[in-house]
This record gives sequence, structure tokens and C-alpha cells, in this order.
Amino acid sequence: MLPYPVVEIKGTQPIGNDFDLYGYVDVDHQSWLGTSAIFGSNFHSINQVPRELTKEDIKDLMR
Repeated sequence: MLPYPVVEIKGTQPIGNDFDLYGYVDVDHQSWLGTSAIFGSNFHSINQVPRELTKEDIKDLMR
């Protein structure tokens, strides 16, 4: 448990059936903590992540 508030950010819809991303923000320090990826049971390969997905795309999804 972190000693300060953290907000989890995610898109309104998953990126795919077996892949989604989440972002985490430190509210007190107003800083970006990082991201996490969720892989479903049918996820077989990193090749299933869209190659064209960029950090900017992820930021747009999180808005």
C-alpha cells in the first residue's frame, strides 16, 4: 500500500478481447507512476498487441 493517493486510469472500452492497458498517477506529487498491461486467457503472443500502438495512443485512450 502506498502512503499517498493513486488514481488508476483506463479507457472506457478494452483495447482488445485479451489485452488492455491501465495507467497510474500519483495525485499528491502530480506525477505519472506507470502503466500495466492485462493479458486475457486467450492471449498467446506479444504479437497480438497492435504494432501501431504508441504512448500517445495510450494517453488518448486514458482520457
